[in-house]
Amino acid sequence: MNLKIKKLFFFFSLFFMMVILIALAVDEINQIIIGNLTSSPGETNVIIPIILKNNESIAGFQFDINYTTYLIYKDYEITSRMPNASVVVNNNSLGVLKVAVLIPEEIEPGNDTILNLIFNVNSSASSGEYPTNFSNILLGDIVAEPVNTTPVDGIVIVILDSDGDGILDEDDICPLTYGCINYSGCQYGLKEWLPPITTQENFTLNDGQTLPLKFNVTNCSDSFFEDNDVKVEIYNQSFNFSKEYNATGIGDDYIRIEEGDRYIVNIHTNELEMPLGEYIINVSFANNMNSKIGFILLDKGMGIGKGKKY
Repeated sequence: MNLKIKKLFFFFSLFFMMVILIALAVDEINQIIIGNLTSSPGETNVIIPIILKNNESIAGFQFDINYTTYLIYKDYEITSRMPNASVVVNNNSLGVLKVAVLIPEEIEPGNDTILNLIFNVNSSASSGEYPTNFSNILLGDIVAEPVNTTPVDGIVIVILDSDGDGILDEDDICPLTYGCINYSGCQYGLKEWLPPITTQENFTLNDGQTLPLKFNVTNCSDSFFEDNDVKVEIYNQSFNFSKEYNATGIGDDYIRIEEGDRYIVNIHTNELEMPLGEYIINVSFANNMNSKIGFILLDKGMGIGKGKKY
């Protein structure tokens, strides 16, 4: 074997030894970990686990945990990894738990939960991600020698699901409709335009006539849905004409429910002084869905037709 090959072999051997030593060193790291939690406002008895990954026996530890004030501390429970442990938890400071534990029989090397912290979630909690952080950590062995440990912080995730259908409010376009878990998707919107206007082409209206605009709105279970925020807008941008109707009043100039299963609003072309031409009608709902249809306003005596679809 020549000198160059010997040197190359030496450097390769040294490199692999270093890799193995680094891997062993990483494996030897002690870690104390705050487990993540996903919950909803008002939920009770939720658990944040404290996990210990240790390669040497631990006889005692203490730490502080800083957490969102949306969590309300309730209790703790120890696991089988800490037999006969003595635990003291102080929650006198808002959003801070001070935990001290003595384990005469020691925590044997392992990688599992040692302590569960139990909380309720405030019913006013806002959706979002909230950190949980360690501070003032101290671990010791049976002779009170400190044990080096790397802390790993956690996250509390609060999600909102107002109607309990399993779809988060931020992805759910009808959180006021309960029970949509039984259907594919959760939505409500305009199911059909009702006569006299329909989705067929070329609905025409004679100048001076009134259009009784009727439509049906259903939820995901195909039941009639009452949306007090429904709006109807009729417009022609070329004419710079726009008229909006809402459901917040009483009378002919407001959207109302007819016979308990349809919406109706009367569009009086004579009162609005609408120019002859083509108009678009847009119906929008509180869940940000909308539907469009239109008609052509003609001079008197110019005939009738069906709705124009957009």
